[in-house]
Amino acid sequence: MDKSVYSLVLIDELVERLDRAAYARGQSRSGLINEILAEYLSYTTPEMHMQQVLDSARRLLGTGGEMQLVAPPSGGGMVLRSALRYRYNPTVRYSIELFRAQNGAAGRLRAQLRTRSEVLLGDAERFFTLWNGLENRLRSGVQADIEPGRYTRLLQPEEQGLSAQSLGECIADYVILFDDALRLYFENLDDEKKAAAEVGRRYAGYLKAGRPLL
Repeated sequence: MDKSVYSLVLIDELVERLDRAAYARGQSRSGLINEILAEYLSYTTPEMHMQQVLDSARRLLGTGGEMQLVAPPSGGGMVLRSALRYRYNPTVRYSIELFRAQNGAAGRLRAQLRTRSEVLLGDAERFFTLWNGLENRLRSGVQADIEPGRYTRLLQPEEQGLSAQSLGECIADYVILFDDALRLYFENLDDEKKAAAEVGRRYAGYLKAGRPLL
């Protein structure tokens, strides 16, 4: 969706209030004017759609469970964290980034362990490799990258035309799935075959749930 530059003649006092409101919401003046006009004209901008998706995901994520909200949904992104039951209580940071132009992919999920432990990084990489292999064996078209301590995956809904609420729930389902699987793996590190089997069962349950998949 294209954007152009337009000139508007506004009352100075109105602009001052507008700027204060935009600052409080973490928006630019133009962004807030766009939003106000869109609401008045019953039009949903890409930014409004992204916010609606993230608000929907937030209702299932970061509400006092295993994951905690680090940064509230804004600007097309949201950040959460989760602590693993592992020595030193390492933290997993989940970053959800939505794309303004959704050409096949709605956005990107990044899971990153904040640690310098080579042992933990090695365990995490084995899980990421297991997870990526599982997805590619049971699904098609999954695009992901594995780096030391970090897993990045495109969020590509199999079902097109999802509402903002449904897409947000779909993203939340996947993040919860990934975090649950990561926990299962680390809870069974002493038996790698059992860990892989537990993760596989959790993923199979996700596929059978009947909800839209990413």
